[in-house]
Parts: sequence; C-alpha cells; structure tokens
Amino acid sequence: ATTVSWLIATFISKPESNETLENFYKRVKPQGAWNPIHKLSGITKTANSLPALFICWISAVFMTYSILFITGKLILQEYQSALIYALCAILSLIILKLALKRTSVL
Repeated sequence: ATTVSWLIATFISKPESNETLENFYKRVKPQGAWNPIHKLSGITKTANSLPALFICWISAVFMTYSILFITGKLILQEYQSALIYALCAILSLIILKLALKRTSVL
C-alpha cells in the first residue's frame, strides 16, 4: 500500500523546476543518475574513491552499533563493557573522519 501511495503521488504531482533541482544538487551533491542536472549546475565532478567510501560505510556502521551497545550496557550498569564500546565508537569516528577526507562527499 505504501509503494502504491508514493507512486500515485509521484505521477499526479507536477515535476520540480530545473532551478529547484539544481539548487538541491549544488547543496547535496547526490550520487547516481543526476547527469542532466549536474551539467546544468556547472560543478566539476570529482571522482570518489570506492575503497574510501567503503571504509566510511563500515566505520559508520561500527560507530552506530557501538553507540547502541553503549546505551544497553549503561542501562544494565555494565560500565566496563560500555567503556570498551565507547572506545570503539571513538575509534570508528576517527576512521570515518579520516576516510571522509579522501572523498568528495563533504
């Protein structure tokens, strides 16, 4: 039902103007099939390093789960385990920030 709803909404609503799409593209710089809008924007495209993006993804997943487990360990008053997960979250954040510098995402 949800998919049907958004498909109907997509087809009955009018498309956004190229100016709106161009402003969105300049602000977000999305990946994928944005070539027509990219050409309008005048932004030079920079290639992203796939290994760096993969490292970003893995470190973000580790950081997210570490923070999730920190919460659980603190609720259960297992402070030593919470500290270990906190260190993992901090390490993951550092790795994420370093890997992001090797991409054009930010």
